[in-house]
Order: sequence, then C-alpha cells, then structure tokens
Amino acid sequence: MGTSEGPDTATYHYDLDGLPQSVTYRIDRLGQVTSLVLDRWGDPDGTGTWARHRFGGHITAYRRWGDVLLPASGLIGWDVDTERWPQGAFFDFSVTDARFC
Repeated sequence: MGTSEGPDTATYHYDLDGLPQSVTYRIDRLGQVTSLVLDRWGDPDGTGTWARHRFGGHITAYRRWGDVLLPASGLIGWDVDTERWPQGAFFDFSVTDARFC
C-alpha cells in the first residue's frame, strides 16, 4: 500500500517476514526518483549493537541506454539527510555503460 505526502513524495508500506517496512521516495517533475529513505537493519557505527537505522540516498543523474532509462549516478548510505550524512554515505556510484541480454 502506498501513501503520498505531497506532489513529489510517495511512501510504499509493506510487510517483510511479518515486520512492517516503508520506503519513502522523492520524485521529480519527470517522474524520476531523486531520493529514497528507509530504515535498514545494521550497525553503521560498528558498535556491535544492531538495530534499524535511517538509510537511503540521492540519485543525481539518469542516463538512457536504448529504450532503458537507468539511474546513472548517486550517493547511498546511512543517516541520509541528517547531520551525520557526510560520514554515513559510502556508495558513490556512476554507471558509465550498460548492456542488456
């Protein structure tokens, strides 16, 4: 099930093994996802204490390969959109080629 918090934000609610989950997406005027936020199980600080923590990222560009439009660059990690985001971001991606079978 989904909900909308405004014209550019949508949240998808679902159960995973009986646990309620949700993912919030921000969408631009073209309908492309620009960011996502969810709670993810982990230990981002390496303390040995595991729990659900804020996780997500930003898609900064899209690129078309033939008929397929894919996220082409972005940044993913812990504590997205908080003061800890600069330390939590760990996956900075850039897709330079795509081939489809």
